[in-house]
Amino acid sequence: ARIHLYARGFIQSGHKVFILIPRPYEKYGKVPKNADPHGFVDNVEFKYSALTTVRSKYFIIRQVVDIFSLLNAAVITFQKRKQIDVLLLVSNNAIQILLFKLMALVTNKVIILEKSEFPFIFEKKNQLTSIYQKLYIRYIYKLFDGIIVISKNLEAYFMTKKKHGAK
Repeated sequence: ARIHLYARGFIQSGHKVFILIPRPYEKYGKVPKNADPHGFVDNVEFKYSALTTVRSKYFIIRQVVDIFSLLNAAVITFQKRKQIDVLLLVSNNAIQILLFKLMALVTNKVIILEKSEFPFIFEKKNQLTSIYQKLYIRYIYKLFDGIIVISKNLEAYFMTKKKHGAK
């Protein structure tokens, strides 16, 4: 819902918006809130790059679909490059972030991150995850040309994590 509201705001400001969802999120066995992998909601176009909205009940199939959908998301982004000015990414996944940073570089687009919470606040810490989290915070946020946050506290936090010149 938050991303949809951002999209509507961008549309009201005169921008074209396309929401690309890089993997299915509906749980297997439940009636999906959204069974349509492509369409429009309030004039906002969306597409699931996995071509389905429902996650498989099988672990191996989920992994294969996740890889396919991530690669397909890159293909779709490249195909739509003439219609895109900005890539707004809503992800904590380092692989997704690196792939879309590469897509932004290849297509000469601005890349922005949306953050609605502090990083890693719900994850358990051990020695290995602590190292990963420090590296992630030190380097990943510097990949973006801007970061959209929802509070002054997040703004203050990310001001020290972003690259010089990022908004």
